Amino acid sequence: MSDENLIQEENTSPLKTSLIVGGILGVFMLLYNYIFIWTGDMKDMEGNKIYSYIQYFIILGFGLAAIKIHRDKNLGGEISYGKAFVTSLLTVLWFSIIVAAFTYFYFKFNPEKIDEIMREGMKSMEKKVDKGEMSETDFEHAKSFMQMINGPMPMAFFSFMGCILPGIITSLIAAAFHKLIKPKKV
Repeated sequence: MSDENLIQEENTSPLKTSLIVGGILGVFMLLYNYIFIWTGDMKDMEGNKIYSYIQYFIILGFGLAAIKIHRDKNLGGEISYGKAFVTSLLTVLWFSIIVAAFTYFYFKFNPEKIDEIMREGMKSMEKKVDKGEMSETDFEHAKSFMQMINGPMPMAFFSFMGCILPGIITSLIAAAFHKLIKPKKV
């Protein structure tokens, strides 16, 4: 790495790139989630697993895109693993904030949706108790926990955590793969 690139890398922050890519990812994932919920596939647990895997690959792809954009436009074609990780992680952070804010306002203005989710969760757990897959004690603990997290703020918090935790993992993977994305020759 030349001295010029080293100086440029030290002075260039990934904030702008990650904010733009994270914002696009946030809007894209909100639309993706809306379509998934609208089609009714959310109640199908096997479909739910497939949905989650697709979501992880989308997040990984956007993380890779943010790394590539930041490396090529701001860092002269070279980036360290640490900078690549931070770029992807910031992208996921912005995405997580957008999703959490949307979740908060959605449930704030549609509180009946929380009740619907709680009813579906209770039905699912009751079926597990009937099948012997869950004990009555575990059911009561889960039921009290569900009542504790009932509200827009807890839903937003768990939404944020549900985005940021897998996002950390996909950022580690994206940073590891950043060498596979070759910079354009100028």
